[in-house]
Amino acid sequence: MPCSPCFDVTPPGAGVGLIAGFFEANHAVDHAAAGIDARRETVTAMLAEHFGADALTPVDYVDVDWSSTQWSSGCFGNFAPPGVYADFGQWLRRPTGAIRWAGTETSPTWTGYVEGAIRSGEAASDAVLDLISE
Repeated sequence: MPCSPCFDVTPPGAGVGLIAGFFEANHAVDHAAAGIDARRETVTAMLAEHFGADALTPVDYVDVDWSSTQWSSGCFGNFAPPGVYADFGQWLRRPTGAIRWAGTETSPTWTGYVEGAIRSGEAASDAVLDLISE
């Protein structure tokens, strides 16, 4: 599937369903130059196969080219072979002077997922608050 994985990211009580998905690896490369309209068509066609024809006419469609963003310069996560986080994760989380690191890669749990990024961000902000309150 060209846009996979896809996740149900609908907040509780929302009046409409929200789905987030990603073009990964070769699919990202293959679809990067296609433009937003072509990617929208690809995504809605794929979703229609799974959820029915209503997916062809979404309420809205948001498309972010991560490779063109200043801070990520590519994907939403990184690639690390097995054992990297277990063996070296502590070094990614270690403060550098007054700098506290945060991101999905620095999370001791849910690494690679938004849950990990949120937990890591909360831990880093708590550490900064502790620093400035001393």
